[in-house]
Amino acid sequence: MRNGIRRSGDTLFRSLHDPDRDSSSGKLFWYRLAAALVSVVVVACIGMEVLPDWRNVMGWEAYWIAKSLAAGKGFSFPSETRWLFDSVNDNGFHATAWMDPVYTFCLAGLIRLFGVYHQLAAAIFNLVLLTAVFGLTYRLGERLISAPAGLIAVLALASIKAFPRMALFMNNTMLASAMVLLSALTLVKFLEVPSNRRAGELGLVLGLTALACPSALLFIPVTGAVIAVWNWRNHAPVVAQPILLVAVAALTMIPWIARNYLTFGEFIPVRTGAGQIAFVGVVGSAGTVAPETLRSKIKPPWRSESPYFAVFHLRRFDERNALYAFQMDYAKELGMPEFETMNEARRDAWFLKETKGYLLANPYLSMRLAIAKIKLFLNIPGGSFGMVVCLLAAAGGLLAIVTPPAFTLAIWVATFVGPFLVVAPFFYRYRAPIEPILAVLAVFAAWKILVVGFRRLRFGGGL
Repeated sequence: MRNGIRRSGDTLFRSLHDPDRDSSSGKLFWYRLAAALVSVVVVACIGMEVLPDWRNVMGWEAYWIAKSLAAGKGFSFPSETRWLFDSVNDNGFHATAWMDPVYTFCLAGLIRLFGVYHQLAAAIFNLVLLTAVFGLTYRLGERLISAPAGLIAVLALASIKAFPRMALFMNNTMLASAMVLLSALTLVKFLEVPSNRRAGELGLVLGLTALACPSALLFIPVTGAVIAVWNWRNHAPVVAQPILLVAVAALTMIPWIARNYLTFGEFIPVRTGAGQIAFVGVVGSAGTVAPETLRSKIKPPWRSESPYFAVFHLRRFDERNALYAFQMDYAKELGMPEFETMNEARRDAWFLKETKGYLLANPYLSMRLAIAKIKLFLNIPGGSFGMVVCLLAAAGGLLAIVTPPAFTLAIWVATFVGPFLVVAPFFYRYRAPIEPILAVLAVFAAWKILVVGFRRLRFGGGL
């Protein structure tokens, strides 16, 4: 790494990678070319699958809202696809904050620009974003560790078959992944040579990332805290840069926060929906195991023999939809008449309050459900390699304590995963935005273990 990290006393980077040596030897070009070829092959395979059938590219909430935006109805749901309300075919539109704004507005722009060909345009947009994700993954691995590590990170990401397949759908996954990686690279750049300007740049990128990937919202305060602690340890100015970072991030988000407050009368940093999905993952799931623990007379329509199966069965369409219906019946029994008059944000907050109450009243069952949710997060459809990457990434976090960029990324992962102790990640797209960071941290762990092992063998008289 460059001078800023070297001044921090991080000897690991110096032992792992000397960028000048790689550049002068000409090896850097070949590593970058190899990473590019891997990326092109994977993107081409996904393209050959999605482009011939572009008229059937699927989208859900973001697509429904984007179509409303393109039709001049604002950031809203049509009555028949509205969450937390009964479906009504009255041709009405209702303001929402159910989705993050960045991808949704991009998709609305594609609909306006390309008309009946917007699904083709959205598919191409996703392929471009997937290419960018591979490129940014390589770049992060190269700057954080070494050029070979960047290539290995790309190979690891490409080997998780579920990840590139997220480009087949009109949702925010690819854009969210790209923004998380861009934030990570901006963080590395800041830590190399900290300055107020770079702190502002990092705050701007983190603010945009939160608007594109709501699960990254906590990246902002934890990054500010890490920088403050690291500055204090190195006798640098403690206050200015972290405050500037957080302030710029907040200013970036203020227009959307203000829109949500004016619309719903509630503080909503990015989106609603946390209460709804938390209720399904806690109260609904628990009700299938121990229905007697619920406050309502109405019980979930299916039963599970254990918290593990209750959580894993949420991946099934019928079981999940049955809990959605139960959720509304539960609210109608216990929340009326106030629930009837609530807007989207307040209904979502009502479900979140019910979830908190259940967690406090049933800690043991809730803990067992939380363990099952982490297992679900680790489990990837179509292969076990993703679990290996996740476990190695956890090891990388433990090994990164004296390495500020990697340590900060590890904390990002912790804040990203933490909510899944409550929220059930029954769709892989919930995990996908952090997957490139997991791949890089996994390579970081393997690389450090190899370097330490090599040193011990050499100084111990081994190979």
